Amino acid sequence: MSVAEIIVASVALIAFGGILSYAIHLKYKNTKLSQSLVQAVIDKNTVSTKLSHLASNKTIKDIEETDGFLKFLSDSRDSAFSYIEDVQKSIYEFKESLSPVVEAHRDSGTAPEYMKQVVKSYDDIVSLLPADE
Repeated sequence: MSVAEIIVASVALIAFGGILSYAIHLKYKNTKLSQSLVQAVIDKNTVSTKLSHLASNKTIKDIEETDGFLKFLSDSRDSAFSYIEDVQKSIYEFKESLSPVVEAHRDSGTAPEYMKQVVKSYDDIVSLLPADE
C-alpha cells in the first residue's frame, strides 16, 4: 500500500468514525427528546384533568350559591309582599274605623288645632293606599 492509499484509508476511517459518533449522538438526543415529549403529554393530561375537575367543582359551587341567592330573593320578595298586604289591611281597618270621625271634624270647620293635625295625619296615611278602581 502506498502512502496515498493509507492517507485515503485513514481519512475514510476518520470520516466513518465521525459519522458513526454523530449518529450515536443524534440517537441519544432523539431518545431524550422522545422522553421529554412523553413527559410533556403526561403533564398536559394531568393538568387538563385537574382543570376539568376544578371547573366542574366551581360550576357546582356557583350553581349552589346562585340557587341559594335566588331562594333568598324569592323568600325576601314573598316576605315583602306579605308585609305590604298586612300594612295595607291595617290601613284599611284604620280608615274604616276613623273615617266617620275625621269626616265629621273635616266638615265642621270649627275643629280644634290638634284635630286638624289628626285629619292631616289621617290623610297622609290613607294616601299610601292604592287608588280605588
